[in-house]
Amino acid sequence: MNKQKKHAGEFAATLIEDGMVVGLGTGSTIAYFLDALAKRIQDEKMTIIGVTTSTKTARRAEELGIRIRDIDLVPMIDLTIDGADEVDQHLNGIKGGGASFLMEKIVARYSRLVIWIIDEQKLHNKLGQFPLPVEVVAFGSGKLIAELKKRHLHPKLRLDNHQQPLVTDLGHYIVDLDLEKIDQPFELGHYLDGQIGIVEHGLFLNVADQVIIGSIAMNEDVVYQMEQTAEKAINESFDYAKSLGHNDVDIHVRFGSPKRVIARDFPKDHHNDLIVIGETGLSRLQRAMAGTVPSFVTQVSKVDVLIMRTFEK
Repeated sequence: MNKQKKHAGEFAATLIEDGMVVGLGTGSTIAYFLDALAKRIQDEKMTIIGVTTSTKTARRAEELGIRIRDIDLVPMIDLTIDGADEVDQHLNGIKGGGASFLMEKIVARYSRLVIWIIDEQKLHNKLGQFPLPVEVVAFGSGKLIAELKKRHLHPKLRLDNHQQPLVTDLGHYIVDLDLEKIDQPFELGHYLDGQIGIVEHGLFLNVADQVIIGSIAMNEDVVYQMEQTAEKAINESFDYAKSLGHNDVDIHVRFGSPKRVIARDFPKDHHNDLIVIGETGLSRLQRAMAGTVPSFVTQVSKVDVLIMRTFEK
């Protein structure tokens, strides 16, 4: 995944134009973006002002020679490049693994354009596989956690390396909600917004304008076209199955890493007894270097796997 993160970060750096005020996110993928941006600034003599979302990013940006300015001293941020811990097909996301989501949300709010850069493993049909962080006031946090438990939100106070409550850059605690799946993110966000003691939550809804996966830029139109293409192909297979007398067939289109979705997520959700998968079209060298979806599925899946091979006449 580091290769995808590097590609995403380097591609995002090509979107920056001279004279821009740029929001600088936080996270492992952003580290590659900062390195690539600093190189462009030096090589092309660009004038860029950065607005950071964490003290960690601020320190790294200053080390790289990127000019930093306080958010209150710029009229508007032209473009923010940030990471995300999980993204669904509607470009909603969960952020906060790096404990900087409050500052990230403030920076995003005052940005003309927000682009997230992620690797493919972070793209899911629904949010919730990544624990949802909630930034809370330290005072009374135990009472708030008890209230969240009553709501079956499975809260857990985040601890640091010394097993003490982790304290954010702005002096708050973080409570992670282990939800597995969020069916109604907007309703959940509205509930969390109304709780006394909660400063902010890690649901970023209708915030991102684009998502870059590896070096592929995605917006809602791109996702929609992908869905339509996939559904067309599956519908053709569905019609063929019906012509053979198989009428009990359901169609599902899912986003994410095909290895993980096919081997783990889909069988877990639908209790499959058998996975039927086509053989890869990669060359022998490509298979050796990158591995294949069929080989991964056969090794990881907890159900039987049937691999179909096509022979040329």
